[in-house]
Amino acid sequence: MSKTTSISESNNRQTIVMAVDNEFYGDSRVENEARILTNSGFNIKIICFTFGKFPAHQTIDGIEIFRIRISRKLKDILFGIVNTLPITCGLISY
Repeated sequence: MSKTTSISESNNRQTIVMAVDNEFYGDSRVENEARILTNSGFNIKIICFTFGKFPAHQTIDGIEIFRIRISRKLKDILFGIVNTLPITCGLISY
């Protein structure tokens, strides 16, 4: 039986996938968390955007980074849509 989760076994280490809405470069809060988790024995994979400045895939200090190419305009449109939806739209409730 297979299960879908953000944490899975890989090479006897658990893998954690982090998703951010930026290019990851210069995002110290995510970078610090990823480094702490890596130093604690986890495999870390980060999914983020690229606006063309960074490669689609790279590994930095054992942290795998996967970037989805997107235009800045489309990112701004998506950001605007997400931030104008009511927080209690049925799926998300805080």
